[in-house]
Amino acid sequence: GAQGGEPQQQRARGRSRRELPAHAVSILKAWLVSPEHFHHPYPTAQDQAQLMAETGIDKKQLKNWFTNARRRIWKPLVKHKLQQGDTSIDPSILDGIGGSGGGAVDAPGGPRPPAQMAPPPPQGPQHHQHQQQQQQQQHHQHQQQQQQQQQQRWAATQQ
Repeated sequence: GAQGGEPQQQRARGRSRRELPAHAVSILKAWLVSPEHFHHPYPTAQDQAQLMAETGIDKKQLKNWFTNARRRIWKPLVKHKLQQGDTSIDPSILDGIGGSGGGAVDAPGGPRPPAQMAPPPPQGPQHHQHQQQQQQQQHHQHQQQQQQQQQQRWAATQQ
């Protein structure tokens, strides 16, 4: 019975990453770039349910596809429109999108400070520990000297 499109075949190809069916991708792309979702490409639970029903993919695949698509399809598209002077787009909609090519074009709305400015690791504690060690060593030497002196004194009284 070869009816119903063999789902086993996809798994038999031996690849862990498998592309989604072309018809599913075209449905998802259409949703992504449609005027009503373009400004906020995050499907609601209702949208997700509808898209899963239409495409036949599961929720995890759907989420993964949208995460990647926002970076690979949607973001460049938004930037392209902004470069063309599309004023209907608010540049800040790109704010939450990760991925490469982030700083390539400056969206109108002023330059943003780079996010990679991490403060240097604090040098304090290690340095402090080192000082303590030195003090302890000195203290230890001092104790030894005292003990020697006491022993000498004691030995002197024994004679």
